[in-house]
Amino acid sequence: MSDLVVVFERLGYHGVPGPYLETVALLPGLVDDDTRGELAAGLIATAAVDEVAPAALDAALASRRYLVRDGALHRGDLADELTSVAPTRRLARLIPSGDATPLEPGALDAALNEAALAAAATLVGAGERMLAEAVSYAKVREQFGRPIGEFQSLKHQLADVRIALSFARPLVWNAALRVDEPDEDRAISAAKVAAGDAALLAARVSLQVHGAIGYTAEHALRIWLGLAPALAAAWGTPDFHRARIARDILTKER
Repeated sequence: MSDLVVVFERLGYHGVPGPYLETVALLPGLVDDDTRGELAAGLIATAAVDEVAPAALDAALASRRYLVRDGALHRGDLADELTSVAPTRRLARLIPSGDATPLEPGALDAALNEAALAAAATLVGAGERMLAEAVSYAKVREQFGRPIGEFQSLKHQLADVRIALSFARPLVWNAALRVDEPDEDRAISAAKVAAGDAALLAARVSLQVHGAIGYTAEHALRIWLGLAPALAAAWGTPDFHRARIARDILTKER
């Protein structure tokens, strides 16, 4: 899991498109050994999970599509395409096709945990990129004859982003190291919430630093501005993960 965190943080930093999270983090725990070998050999696959991630990423481009429904894994056919707040995320609904394979008990929960952790690492990477872009632009954008990076209020906002990301990353690594431990769910949920909050803060501050140019479709910043809210809500919404943390705390206090 530590390797997974390293890889997905860099994918988030560079805004790499594609269903890598589904291929690398989610599906290996759900498919059979032969398909797992194909995934390891480079097969690009995508998946949708009812009530958790109902739309599959890049379904039109993936070589293999899966749909998890009613505790079983189905091969999926493309139904209709959807829009996303992230320009690099092309979503689609799937319909089941062919025979279904029942999932082993606990397999889906474990796979969703890996997906949530991969999403958290991607969010940290995206947040780091937006912070880097904001700091770089603050050095060259001028107001009143001075670079805006010299203004104290802006320094405080950038520092808040730095602190949020610096607190989120250890939580992501902690979750990676606690796989298969009793408090795994709580650790992953804490990482997902913190990473999502930090990335959303980075998005707001970075957009403010860039000003009007940050709103334009031509500016590369829009890749990460869309990625942050999309992934913050994917593979378990903030409400879902906060509720899971609360249940774990309350259960242990009884």
